Amino acid sequence: MRSQQQSRRRSGWRLLDRRVSAPPTTDLPAPQPIHLPGRGDTAIFDTGPRDGEPLILLHALSCTSLLTWYPSVSALAARYRVIGLDQRWHGAGIKSNTFSLEDCADDVAALATELGIDEFAVAGYSMGSFVGQLVARRHADRLRGLVLCASTRSIRRRQRYRTAFDTSIRLAARLPPRARRRLSTAAPNPDLPVDHRWLFGEFRKTTVSANLAAINAIASFNSTAWVREIRTPTAVVVMQRDGAIPPRDQRAIAKAIPGARHFEVDAGHAGCVFNPDKFVPALVSACDWVHEQARQ
Repeated sequence: MRSQQQSRRRSGWRLLDRRVSAPPTTDLPAPQPIHLPGRGDTAIFDTGPRDGEPLILLHALSCTSLLTWYPSVSALAARYRVIGLDQRWHGAGIKSNTFSLEDCADDVAALATELGIDEFAVAGYSMGSFVGQLVARRHADRLRGLVLCASTRSIRRRQRYRTAFDTSIRLAARLPPRARRRLSTAAPNPDLPVDHRWLFGEFRKTTVSANLAAINAIASFNSTAWVREIRTPTAVVVMQRDGAIPPRDQRAIAKAIPGARHFEVDAGHAGCVFNPDKFVPALVSACDWVHEQARQ
């Protein structure tokens, strides 16, 4: 019986590997610890030319910075000084008593200060795009460009998403501490291909409790009242087959921000990792466009 179960599991992973192809995880920049005075300790990677224009990458929910951005790093680093930050409660990010997207936005400015960077651009994916909007609101004097990927003004604008968020929060809150620890420390299946094992390892660096706190913050985020005040050159990368954030909502935020331009990608919400051939060129074009606008 046990051998039959193992055989079925191996067959399942082989099927998954055929259906979901992960980009190679070789030659990735190594995250380094950094202390942000008065805020805490986190980890960053910092690659590309040191005299290049700084671009700070903000990752999605449940991810580390590398997990969201690793397929894009080499292409971006050919043009920019690329800095990836593990945000609060995610990966090696700052541990604090509470989690808020506003604190995450202030961490970005604090990181730039610690690195001796006066002005910078930001690219944010999903949750990171909400943080990016807050950076534009709270630190507009330092922001040269803003790229919002898989973004919206409010995740709870539609009833089915409000219901899904409320249900997930209730279910996660009911998990006993032992179950949360077990989910957070589960080892990757040895039958997984090496790249999938790396992805799984990065994913489990963020605890269930941290995800729950971040989901609460995301569910409360709403920039509708002030997003039109953003004056930083802004590009919006729209994931056309996104099942988490409706593409029409992604296009709506592009229309709401004065002068914003949108770039379309034929991929779903995880396209930043699983469809890099489509996502990375659009991301690079979006970053190039906001920098061109900033120079004018």
